[in-house]
Amino acid sequence: MSADSFVEPGGVAGAVALRAPVAPQLATSPAGRSWNGHERRSVERLRRLSRDFDVLCTSAVDAAEITAGLESAGFTDRTAQEHGYADVFELADALFHLTPRLVDQRPVKLANPWAERPLRHLARGVTFALPGVILVGALPRSSSTATTVALTVAMLFGWPAGQAMAFLGYALEGRRHPMAARAVLLLGFELATALAGAFALVARAAGVPVTVVGLGAGEIVYVAAAAVLLVLGAEAAVLAALVPGLAVAALGLAGVRLPAGAPLAGGVATVGLVSLAAVVSCRRVRPDDVRIAVRALSRHDAVEACYHVVYGVAGGALVTLPTLGGPATRASALALVPVIWSMGAAEWTVVRLRRRSFDLLNESISLRVFQRAVRRLAAGSAARYAAQLTLLTALLVAGLWWTGGAGPARSAAVTVGSAWLLGCGFYLALTLSSLGRMQAVAAAMASAAGLGLAAVLTVHQQAALLVAPLVLLAALVPPLRRTVGDPVRHM
Repeated sequence: MSADSFVEPGGVAGAVALRAPVAPQLATSPAGRSWNGHERRSVERLRRLSRDFDVLCTSAVDAAEITAGLESAGFTDRTAQEHGYADVFELADALFHLTPRLVDQRPVKLANPWAERPLRHLARGVTFALPGVILVGALPRSSSTATTVALTVAMLFGWPAGQAMAFLGYALEGRRHPMAARAVLLLGFELATALAGAFALVARAAGVPVTVVGLGAGEIVYVAAAAVLLVLGAEAAVLAALVPGLAVAALGLAGVRLPAGAPLAGGVATVGLVSLAAVVSCRRVRPDDVRIAVRALSRHDAVEACYHVVYGVAGGALVTLPTLGGPATRASALALVPVIWSMGAAEWTVVRLRRRSFDLLNESISLRVFQRAVRRLAAGSAARYAAQLTLLTALLVAGLWWTGGAGPARSAAVTVGSAWLLGCGFYLALTLSSLGRMQAVAAAMASAAGLGLAAVLTVHQQAALLVAPLVLLAALVPPLRRTVGDPVRHM
């Protein structure tokens, strides 16, 4: 889109409401016009004259333009005197102040589709964060390599499935196929459940403890069921399903003595409830809805879904790197807690950015002005998220040092710093994906995960944990800067 597309006063988004400029077309003198019937408008001569020269009067930028138009139509000072004015200039000035200017009227702005819903954003963030509490409460006290590998594999299965399901569901809902969206979500949930069953069989055959197998399979099912409910806007159902697992986990973490299988039973109850809610929400799906979904989705949608799968796999790999690349301390185990808790605030911040950038697009009168303003806006939003993440990270560090569980100072600093950088990278990825650049996000995430894993496995120092988040930030900043300045991305 060229800079010429920005026309004042409404900017690009407002330009669609503007009509093409109308050239002043002069009407004939009132003496040459006649009509029959009752005149319901003012018959005062000046007002009738303004209606006869409507285009000239409403589109003129000053009284001199009306003067020129009247004179070209044959008006003289004597004609002006017949209307009660000394000369044509006074008559033109009276017409100019009598009629409103079309050029002074701002075009109707497009309705802003980005609405902030703080409680909903925070609720969605809580649904991402609280399952971690259940997982920590149900995990065996002694972990092994098999446990770590099994839970990592479960995460690498669950995240991509949830990402792809959410993308396809939102795509179909946006095209006004709500039942087709439910059909795809239900199908995705069924496939994820089958995948969880296969994972459980393989993991148990490999000697993974039953508790860990149950947690891994439950994680896959939970992510898929939560994806169904979140796409359908049923965050409250997910939060209600989390209550049993959270209650048992909280009692265990508080030191209350519980039966051996209670934490796992609480997790099973949560997974069962969220799964039941997901199935019930899709109960009206018919086989025809699947066929409608197939027809409504395009090859481009399939490619985009693949990018979301890459995003999920790479994101799962990135959050497991601290487990692989550092000593087993409380700092390494809890370093990502601020990042997880900040995801609701991150979604809120991105929606706020999109809402304000859309309004800015309506108000800007040139490409350069819009680009400068929207880049400042994006930088401010990133700084706001970084401040929120910093506050949560500071609370974590204070808690670790208060309880004496931070471990060596250098080790804790590297682990927590790496998690903080990773959170900033996730926020930039979320912003860029909201602007329709999922391909760039998937490439950046995959590069960061690959290089970070290589660094952790080859450089046997904890500083290798910094490689992945630094690569992610370096890969995301340039495309984000280019994309955020593109007005088409904000329409």
